[in-house]
Amino acid sequence: MGDTAAVSMKRDIKPHVFVSYVREDRRTVERLCAELRRRDVAVWLDRDSIRPGERWQIAIRRAIEEGAFFIACFSTAYSNRGTSYMNVELAIAVDQLRLRPAERAWFVPVLLEGGTVPDRPIGGGETLRDIQWVDLMEDWEDGVRRILGVLRPEPREPLARP
Repeated sequence: MGDTAAVSMKRDIKPHVFVSYVREDRRTVERLCAELRRRDVAVWLDRDSIRPGERWQIAIRRAIEEGAFFIACFSTAYSNRGTSYMNVELAIAVDQLRLRPAERAWFVPVLLEGGTVPDRPIGGGETLRDIQWVDLMEDWEDGVRRILGVLRPEPREPLARP
């Protein structure tokens, strides 16, 4: 494939949102992803996006690095896990977060049933808890609306000059 075709294909790929979660939260995460897709947001979810025969660790790393956003779903199930590949995804995401401008949202913490954002360091004396999160269990509709407000922000009106 020539360089022009590769560039053209890359432009045709819609920016995606990577969703990180633990297996126990699959149903709730699938509900969230369905809501996002219904509003024309491309979602990268491991079980849907990794093809048979593909090296899944490489696919996950690439999807996080190339993602327009990273949604991390925290729950009691996540907190109760001794080990989880989600922790590896979080480490990759924190590395990416450090490379991105602080004034632009990229990492979106989402609380599911009983979840809390971990106090994981992200550099500069900050932790993941310093990033504003969305609690979907408090008010699902409002939470989804707030997430969409980050993923698909409305254009701001220019300020009127006096």
